[in-house]
Amino acid sequence: MVQRLSLITLGVADLDRARSFHEDGLVKDNDEVRWGGYSGYIADPDGHPWEIAHHRFWTIHEDSRTTLR
Repeated sequence: MVQRLSLITLGVADLDRARSFHEDGLVKDNDEVRWGGYSGYIADPDGHPWEIAHHRFWTIHEDSRTTLR
């Protein structure tokens, strides 16, 4: 199996509405994971799960480049 990494960055204009959407679709609340970050799951309106993750060693630069330390 070929390993790959897929990233999607979403921006929102209405933070309260986005928060409500994600709370209503919460599948698994965020939790600390073994690699030192946090991860949780939400479901979109069609029921598909999406992982939301934060990794403290990722850096997103102003020119949109992403690096992992």
